[in-house]
Amino acid sequence: MPSTRNGGYRPIRDYALIGDCGGCALVGSEGSVDWCALRRFDAAPVFCRMLDVERGGFWSIRPRGEFRAQRDYLEGTNILRTVFSSPQGRIALTDFMPVGRQFDAGTHDYTSLNTPGWLVRRVEGLEGRVDLEILYRPSRDFARTPARLRAEDGALRGEGVPPLYGEAGFSIDGDLARAALTLSAGERRDFVLAANTLDARSPLEQVPEFLAVSVAFWREWIAYSRYRGPYAKAVR
Repeated sequence: MPSTRNGGYRPIRDYALIGDCGGCALVGSEGSVDWCALRRFDAAPVFCRMLDVERGGFWSIRPRGEFRAQRDYLEGTNILRTVFSSPQGRIALTDFMPVGRQFDAGTHDYTSLNTPGWLVRRVEGLEGRVDLEILYRPSRDFARTPARLRAEDGALRGEGVPPLYGEAGFSIDGDLARAALTLSAGERRDFVLAANTLDARSPLEQVPEFLAVSVAFWREWIAYSRYRGPYAKAVR
């Protein structure tokens, strides 16, 4: 696990950036989203623990106990995949913010976009049977006001924060929700922080579709790059 500095704050190099060309999130190598602004880069953040480690909101998904983490972006995309290895087995955590082109966008138009303003986290069992811990605490007004949570209509909801969809048996204590989850090889769970819903379906039902569209969008976009110089992978 990466070391912490300055009273629990992680170095900025520990964070990987994901986004949808409108909003963005920063994901630590231990599986915690410590910054997320939906819709706009300058929007009030849903998570801001990187600014205030004591009160700032975050969303953590990680194995219980000791583990090692390896991560990379899916080839040609801004979709992050982290593989956690523990004595119990291995799991993969995929983090992305859905993005695609509008249906009437021209051939080279990568600014007319469809972006629902969601943060999606998919966790999958790869080997063995791994115990996970999920912690969720959203921020209101840069954590000035606690977001009191409640379970309602299949989601965790709180005043002034978007709902979190996902089945994990959360227990709630004020503005903090906690869940214990065990995944075996071949099992999968999806979680969606959704600023708004697009139709009558649950956002969880739309994850496979949005993942495929987002992969296609990023790979089409990066295919325009003609850079062939040093550090090509880092540039991409």
